[in-house]
Amino acid sequence: MLVIFPTVPEAITFGMDEDEALLQAADARETGLSLYVDARKPLSVPSDAQGRPTVRPSTLECAKPGVAAAASSHRSPGSFFCVPGPA
Repeated sequence: MLVIFPTVPEAITFGMDEDEALLQAADARETGLSLYVDARKPLSVPSDAQGRPTVRPSTLECAKPGVAAAASSHRSPGSFFCVPGPA
């Protein structure tokens, strides 16, 4: 089964059945969105599933839009954005 994301055309994957394909889909989408972040391209807005199966994004994937926006608005191109972890 082939899996595509209409708003992230770079993310393409497959599986022998629907369960395997959806398992691979989360990783493919995260990889596709990483390409956008690395290229400093705007991240796409999720589209309506229209009855198609969906995958839940990881916590890391949920954080990427905020991190990417903060990094792109920072004035120094050589700097990076860091979120402190628990002490």
